[in-house]
Amino acid sequence: MNDSTVSYNTADSQAGGIRIDTRGTITNSTISHNEALGTAAPVAEGTGVPFLFAQGGGVDIRGLNVIIRNSTIAFNRAADGGAGIHFDSTYFDALPDPITGAAEVPLFDLILENTIVANNSSDVPSADCLTTLGLSRILSRGNNLDSDDSCGLNQSSDLPGVNPMLADLEDYGGDTDTHALLPSSAARNAGNLGTCTMADQRGVARGEKGKCDIGAFEADF
Repeated sequence: MNDSTVSYNTADSQAGGIRIDTRGTITNSTISHNEALGTAAPVAEGTGVPFLFAQGGGVDIRGLNVIIRNSTIAFNRAADGGAGIHFDSTYFDALPDPITGAAEVPLFDLILENTIVANNSSDVPSADCLTTLGLSRILSRGNNLDSDDSCGLNQSSDLPGVNPMLADLEDYGGDTDTHALLPSSAARNAGNLGTCTMADQRGVARGEKGKCDIGAFEADF
């Protein structure tokens, strides 16, 4: 998914905004003001899929090797955690062949790069990010920001537990609504120019300042 906004959607179970079941990449996109309610009836006994949990308000992932770069995931809601990103185990039919035993099941990686996951709300800790299986890992390639320190950001260029100071979701130019970065935002000039996209979600060129911003929006100054 490129240069897109997913906003103001609601799901009865999980995945208020989008769901990734296999592999996928989200680039230069805004996922905002979506909600997972967790009110759907459980599926048939024995399937082991408890859809009654309210998780994955913005992004719900069951995939392998998902990448999110230069995107903004903010102001989503899920009462049971992972309101921004919920990352759980993949489905077996998405695994590479052949898998002959438990030891061959790979780790499921979500890679974050130059991305904001912030200001998402939940009734439990881990509002921005939640992984619910030991094989699911969120890996930072650096220059990411979360607001509640739940995304496991561990690179020196990361900004964990920081409010990105986002403006409201509005039309700031381009074909889609975005969250502008307020003048005091720590995300300004905090991206990696070597890995930032060439233009932001609106088509505004990055790197004109000799630096780039974290998230889907590139500020003018």
